[in-house]
Amino acid sequence: MANNLTNYGVQYFAQIAFGKVIVPVDFYFIALCDQTPTRGSTGDNLSEFKAAPTYQRATIPNDDSNWALSSYSTMYNAQDIEFPIAGEDWGFGRYYAICDAITGGNVIGYGTLGLAKFVSSGDQAIILTGCISFNVYIKPTGVI
Repeated sequence: MANNLTNYGVQYFAQIAFGKVIVPVDFYFIALCDQTPTRGSTGDNLSEFKAAPTYQRATIPNDDSNWALSSYSTMYNAQDIEFPIAGEDWGFGRYYAICDAITGGNVIGYGTLGLAKFVSSGDQAIILTGCISFNVYIKPTGVI
């Protein structure tokens, strides 16, 4: 599971960490994608299942009950992430994106899910606990 921050995500976390005026979001919105997002992805150019009338990003409160920190400084989803029941075939969901809006908005992070799943009419896509994870660390570039 490759888990990455986007260009926006790096700025978002850096601004929070170093006391800039940005306020953490109250909710994250998880997008299920059929093509891999990139560092430059935005909420408008993700390859989601937008054409499917019943598709919607999953809404996750930004709190301790939904996100946990492991002893190895890895942040991960602490509960299953459930999408709406598909009313039609959505296609293969292989990737995810962590967004700051239910539609459009910014992409903070993205990654690859362990298995591609074809979401058929009547199915419910679920990202299991621990399947979204990432580390935020600072790599020193010089020593004084």
